[in-house]
Amino acid sequence: MEEINKNNEQNKPTGNTPGRQVPKPATRSTGSTTASTTNSDATKTPPRPVDGSKETSADTVPVTPTAEKPADTTTQVPEKAPGTSTPVEEKKSKKLAKAFKRLKMQKKEITSLEKNRDRLMKDLISAIENKKKGNKIRNLARDFNRIEKRVKTRTASYLRAKKKLAKKMK
Repeated sequence: MEEINKNNEQNKPTGNTPGRQVPKPATRSTGSTTASTTNSDATKTPPRPVDGSKETSADTVPVTPTAEKPADTTTQVPEKAPGTSTPVEEKKSKKLAKAFKRLKMQKKEITSLEKNRDRLMKDLISAIENKKKGNKIRNLARDFNRIEKRVKTRTASYLRAKKKLAKKMK
């Protein structure tokens, strides 16, 4: 009896033997399973449609090879309260609202800069016409150019943001 036990222990594969199979870690499935026609799968209900549409009775009754209809396997889809949206839609709408607000602020800043630029242009023209000192004209011209450059960059940024937002809206 002892010899049999010793032989069994010697015949057992060790961790380094090539015949031993190491179990693989379980991987997550992505939810897309293939349809099988076994009886165990026939009683399961199919996954709900991704598009959010309500299921019909034709969607919930799986086809079996024996043409047996399982007992009532319809699932209740929770009704959505009117005026509410899914969390994903809420997040999206909040992001869009923020983007619109940012766009509005940019537009406000641009109009303010344009008003300032127009005022400086009038001051510069009147200073040149009234033959003011060179320093005053130079300072006005420098301020005008600085604001003109800022208006151009902010307008370009505004137009890019507007284009990006229009793309998101589609």
